[in-house]
Amino acid sequence: MDNELIVKALKVSLTESSSISTNEMIAKNILSIQLEEQTEEMQKVKNERDEALAELENVKLSFEKINEILQSDEQLKNLYEEVKARQIEKG
Repeated sequence: MDNELIVKALKVSLTESSSISTNEMIAKNILSIQLEEQTEEMQKVKNERDEALAELENVKLSFEKINEILQSDEQLKNLYEEVKARQIEKG
């Protein structure tokens, strides 16, 4: 091969290599952005889940307090059982 053909082959090879490197860099940047967006979305979902769990815990504590009140007063307990039985009858 003469030098001119070797130079042309090297130029083509460098151009292709540069193009591949640029494409790889662009792809990596896109993936990085997508990963960051997914991380932010996951954090948002986690925060919402934590808020829902806290609310659930508050509801649970409220029901426990109501139950304590019902259990501490025999008349309230009987009234509750009576209302509960009516609700079951109604279906």
